[in-house]
Amino acid sequence: MRSWRFLAVVWALLAVLAGCSFNPDTAKRKYVENGNKYFARGKYKEASILYRSALKKDRRYGEAYYRLGLAEIQLNRYGEAVHALRRAVELLPSNLDAKVRLGELYVMFLTTAQNTKARQEIATELERLIPGIFKLAPDSFDGWRLQGLLAWRLGDLEKARRQFEEAQRVQPWDPNVVYSLFQVLEQSNRPEEAEKLAWELISRHKEFGPIYEALYNMHLRRRQIDQAEAVCQIRVKNTPKSRAAYFALATHYHTFGPKERSHEVLRQYISQESDQAKARLEAVDYCLQVRDYENALTLLREGLAGLPGNAKLTYERRVAGILLDRGNTKEAASYIDSLLRQYPNDPELLSYRSGVHLAEGGRQVGEWIRRLERAARAAPDNPVVRFALGRLYLVSGQEQRASTEFKKAMSLGPSYAAPRVAMAQIHLNNKDHAAALLAASEAVRISPLDRSARWLYAYALQGSGRLQEAHGELKVAADQAPSDPDGWIRLGRFEIQIGDFASAERSFRACLENSGSAQCTAGLAEVLAMRGQTNRSIELLQSEIRKAPQDLELRYALAETLRKSGQHARAMALYQDLLTAQPKSARFLVRLGITYEATGDRDRALACYRKALEHEPDYPEALATAAANLTASGKLSEAIPLYQRLVQIQPENAVFLNNLAYLITESGGDLEQALTYAQRANRLMPSQPDFLDTLGFIYLKKNLPGAALGVYRELVGLHSKHPNYPLFRYRHALAAFQVGQLELAKREAEAALALNPPNREAKQLQELLGQIARNLRQ
Repeated sequence: MRSWRFLAVVWALLAVLAGCSFNPDTAKRKYVENGNKYFARGKYKEASILYRSALKKDRRYGEAYYRLGLAEIQLNRYGEAVHALRRAVELLPSNLDAKVRLGELYVMFLTTAQNTKARQEIATELERLIPGIFKLAPDSFDGWRLQGLLAWRLGDLEKARRQFEEAQRVQPWDPNVVYSLFQVLEQSNRPEEAEKLAWELISRHKEFGPIYEALYNMHLRRRQIDQAEAVCQIRVKNTPKSRAAYFALATHYHTFGPKERSHEVLRQYISQESDQAKARLEAVDYCLQVRDYENALTLLREGLAGLPGNAKLTYERRVAGILLDRGNTKEAASYIDSLLRQYPNDPELLSYRSGVHLAEGGRQVGEWIRRLERAARAAPDNPVVRFALGRLYLVSGQEQRASTEFKKAMSLGPSYAAPRVAMAQIHLNNKDHAAALLAASEAVRISPLDRSARWLYAYALQGSGRLQEAHGELKVAADQAPSDPDGWIRLGRFEIQIGDFASAERSFRACLENSGSAQCTAGLAEVLAMRGQTNRSIELLQSEIRKAPQDLELRYALAETLRKSGQHARAMALYQDLLTAQPKSARFLVRLGITYEATGDRDRALACYRKALEHEPDYPEALATAAANLTASGKLSEAIPLYQRLVQIQPENAVFLNNLAYLITESGGDLEQALTYAQRANRLMPSQPDFLDTLGFIYLKKNLPGAALGVYRELVGLHSKHPNYPLFRYRHALAAFQVGQLELAKREAEAALALNPPNREAKQLQELLGQIARNLRQ
């Protein structure tokens, strides 16, 4: 049926186009008129085609550009909308709406710009545009509004406040302007004025949801929990038919308690809806977002009674999915298998059963892939099946095919967050932060309470250099479930990464206060030590260990703190105690080995690493520390297989790739293979000095001195403070000598020798200078 409907649209468009083959001026106007009819019916793609047809008749037809810009906005093709509206503004200087719409797009791009240069360019365009709006409308509401948004985005809060107040004067109580003004006042530390403004807006526009959310979040940030609850209650009272209002109140009770009140609110929502079956499923979806699996199951089981076959299967599928998500694989397997006996070829049930297989640790997925491929052919438009098939491809190492399935699931399920989360993770793994940001932002929009999506969004923001926004997202995720230590730990770790140790200390203290987790104590102790308060860190851990002497994580944290502070004997004793409790722990064995290494006992360290690998052959830290130990001991042939295994496990780890390339080269191995590894490492981490040195070293070994010369010219020019700088200059001299640039080679070799290199390099430099001198005399 879909293909026939599509063909009908195509034939209708062709009929329109055929009817426009007369006079070009008449034709272009006819195209726009027909485009406007499609636009009015919400058929924006068809409208866009007709507006473009008009432009083929006349490339300077401003009205067509304007209408095309409006259509592209509706299609979310904002870049093309900007291009069309720019031309419309040029060709129709009196079109006020074209200027306003273009200004709104500039503001949107200003918000998402990833670097200072891009932000400045967009701001400049907007500053040029706004005077034209005021020229057409001297006291323009939109002009004041856009000026306020521009100032706000550029961080000038006082100017933004004044501009928004002017807009408010011209057009009082426009919800979006007042909402923006509220946020500016709060950011300016004027909470009383902001709150007064919000309540006045609510009294005038009871249905405007964003202001409730902004006021609620302001109270949360100020730890005014009772006032935040009151905002949610008033929202439900003011908008009794709003699903968002009920779910906001349920979220408050889920977060701050009592949770029973959250369940009551959901049942209240279901009872007041005319379509209670649909409302029940919406409430179940909400429960899944906040990981309230028990209540989701209860709601489904309550709704199962008396349902007919097809509707009952829908609910039973949801139960199966929840049992799987909850992590009880045995119960999930039993339930899904019982359903499969009734519906042996049901695609979704097969998808969930494949998930059980993965959750149980099954890695032989070939048969499941074949079964789901058949299921996908039987139900090509089912996003759940596509997502499950993508997961199986991913586990089997077929990332490209996995991505294809996840993208199909995204297309088929516009409100399905899971494949977007999966794609965001793949993009992050590949360091494609822009793509990760897009996928994760869609997942957060669809499922704002899904903390996994929000965490990925934060990490994508971090990778894009937008650290302040990333920090804000991690704080939101931590506040969403304050009793779960995971959110606080992620927030604290991020703050450590950006060097904000004071905030990290506050986050770990909040983690400890809300959850009491040993991980929070360990994080707090680590931050105290990083802030130079090692004794306080040790005292904190010892105090907590006295309260919970069997807690291995606390004892491990203390051992780590002692090791990092140089108290190796005490650290070793603790690691030995930990190994008495867990003799097969690769983690404890590696840390004991690292401590031996710090005392110079390389043989005992290696014995620890090897024992760790006996218990966990693919444990990356054990492989990496053993490989580094063997390399330092000159046992390159033993280190190479360990790095090869590491590269198989973590193919995007640039350090492992570089080290493997260098060892292969140094030991006289396959230079083509070494070059492949080195080039991959340099693509992943460009301009890293040691990685460039490996690349240059390989070029020298392959007798490609011209390529090596370019690499070492860059290294010598940019990295004079690097510890290996004498080596870089020596190899620069060697490359110059090999291409016949003898004077350059002589200068570089003498400069390298003057830097007091190690004896081996000094001897090589003396030999090279002798060769250069002989060649200069010839």
